[in-house]
Amino acid sequence: MTSSKPWSQYWSQGHKTSFGNTFEDCYEGIIKSEWYKVFDKMEQGDAVLDLCTGNASLIRLAEQGLDNFSTMAFTGVDYAEVSADQKLANLANVSLVFNQNIEQLPFYENTFNAIISNFGIEYSELSVSLPEASRVLKTGGRIDFLCHHVGSDIIQRSQRELLMLKEMHQNQGVVDKLENLIIALEKQGDGHNANESETWRLELNQSLAELAEKFTTTFYQGDFISFLKFVLKPTTQEKLNAFRAFSKEMQDYQMRLNAMVNAAITPEKSDDVKRILLSLGFNDITQAPILSDDGCIAYKISAIKM
Repeated sequence: MTSSKPWSQYWSQGHKTSFGNTFEDCYEGIIKSEWYKVFDKMEQGDAVLDLCTGNASLIRLAEQGLDNFSTMAFTGVDYAEVSADQKLANLANVSLVFNQNIEQLPFYENTFNAIISNFGIEYSELSVSLPEASRVLKTGGRIDFLCHHVGSDIIQRSQRELLMLKEMHQNQGVVDKLENLIIALEKQGDGHNANESETWRLELNQSLAELAEKFTTTFYQGDFISFLKFVLKPTTQEKLNAFRAFSKEMQDYQMRLNAMVNAAITPEKSDDVKRILLSLGFNDITQAPILSDDGCIAYKISAIKM
């Protein structure tokens, strides 16, 4: 799987889902409805494994929507370091395991009645993680995965954002010019001439205008302009430290976006999933996009181990 560090940093910021601040509490709308359909098929006493659990969003959804939640055992696994909701983590029927690669699960064979994953398992090497999931799943057990899809709106937007971030980080791009401007402003504060800072300000503004024209909506939906306004305020202290912290977060964000885009299910990857599941003895295999009024939002994979 990809490096866990950017995701560990992401979850440490308190996000409830993998979509940043889009959902304040937990997943909503069609995603929530799809998972309630899955939960409705679970039975009292089932042992459920949530792969790539993140901040345990699926387990929290189950707690909210299942009347018999307390009769089931839920285990969440994630390869990142996550500080999960302590109220949830302290429940007797919930176990959360972090810093754990799902391609080598620490469980006995035939342990779970159901295995679920929400925008997670597709990040793994499926030729390894699917057999490992099958190993710990009981005969008759069910898998249900919601995955990113190459045709989904979020992947399309992420691809555009990645192109913009790559351009911003190129040599003498927007990021370099902002750093040079901040350094020049600090020199100016120490009594240096203002000409250097004004030169970098003009170059930065020109590059920003070119980015805005090229990427339009993507440019204005990002955080860069808000940060720019903040860091260039006369009252903002330690501008260079603030810039470097923001730059590091931009790099981590770019890594997460890149991992998500690369993980998205393509037609070829879908064929591979079906082939692997058939070879493992799964039946009733279904693979289909989850659609909203705005188009594809996810790709659902379900199957039963025979």
